Formats: sequence, C-alpha cells, structure tokens
Amino acid sequence: AAAEAAASRKRPAAAPAPGTASVPAGPAGRRGATARWWDRSPVAYPTLAIASVLLLVLGGFVWWLAPTAGRSDAKATANVSDRPSQGTDWPLARKGDVLWKARTVQLLLRANGFDVKVDADYGPATAEAVKQFQSAHGLTPDGKVGKDTWPLLIITVDSRTTKPDAITAVQYLLHHAGVPTDSTGTYTLSTMRSLKEFQESRNLPATGIGDEGTWRALLNAQGPDQHT
Repeated sequence: AAAEAAASRKRPAAAPAPGTASVPAGPAGRRGATARWWDRSPVAYPTLAIASVLLLVLGGFVWWLAPTAGRSDAKATANVSDRPSQGTDWPLARKGDVLWKARTVQLLLRANGFDVKVDADYGPATAEAVKQFQSAHGLTPDGKVGKDTWPLLIITVDSRTTKPDAITAVQYLLHHAGVPTDSTGTYTLSTMRSLKEFQESRNLPATGIGDEGTWRALLNAQGPDQHT
C-alpha cells in the first residue's frame, strides 16, 4: 500500500482536454476574460469613439440653445416681433374702426387741436373732426384717414415735442408693436430707447425720433384691423 501511494504521488497531473482553456481563479482571472472579449470585438474601439463624438456634439448644441440666465435682452422679455411689417403703405382708417386705428387717429386729432374723445371708437364725432382737418389742409373731406391725410396728421416725436397726445400715440403704438413702453405723454429716455429698438427691428435708421417712416412702420406693425 505504501508503495502504491508513493507511485501515485509521482504520476503527473492529467492534462486539460484539448480546446479547453483554463481561467485563473479570482479577480485576475476575470480581468483576463474581459480583455480577451475586448480583443475579440472588432467594433469596440470605433463604437466608443463615435459615441464620444456624438455626446460632445449634442452637449454643445444644448448649450447653444439654452437661454442665458438672467439676461436682460428686451426682445426676449418683451416678445418683440422680428417679422417684417405687414405693409409699407399708410393703412386706411375710417368710420367704424375700433381699437388701435381709432385711438391713434383720435390722439393725433387732439394733438392737432381738435377736442375729440379718445375712446378707441371711430364714430361720427371722430369722422366729423377728420373732415374738418381735411378741409383745413385742402383735402377732400371724406372723413377717412389714408395716404394723403396721415402724413399731415402725424407729428414728429422727439425730445422737443410739446404735444403730449402725439407722444402718447407713439408710446401706445410701440407698446402694441411688442416694445414695452410706458404711456406718459412725455418723451423720456425710455421712449427714445424703445423707438431705437423698434427702428432697428424694422431696418430703419435708429435715431430715436418718431418721424414719418417710423410712424408708417408703427401703424403697419399693429394687430389685425377691428371694424364694427
């Protein structure tokens, strides 16, 4: 028995079966297995590179779109419209108009010395005042404010303007064109900045002066016509 035990100890260990790889036990063995899987994958490195590039591009795009916190951009806070004017000609204001057309005509009539009520309703009294204004300026008194009457009715608005109703009309039109402006009847620094901002948005010279071109652009930048 002792001889058989000695002989058993002297025999070599059985070799592993052909095609079978022995994997070392423990963490080292697991790392080796992972490395061999990575080496066997022909798309591992290209896939990782493409994914990294895509993530960088996506991150940059999101950063570019994100608004800057706390910015004071007036167009962002005031929702200023960047669309072109709906037209370049003077709009037609006539009896039955309400809201912005009627209010603007009434304010300008008051600035020209006519005692009309500013109620945003182009009624008989407003139409009659327009006829009187037209007659005084050699125009056909039809009671309608169009391409011939507007240029005579408007008043240039700047720091020297002494007609509060004309300034109020500009401030009103600015506010409803998307540029927040206080209706004070006084040409302030805020009014000048609002005018410049509007002029820049309409590709007009940014003078801060409510001249004929600015008046026409302001009128064309208002909302849809309202008529009763």
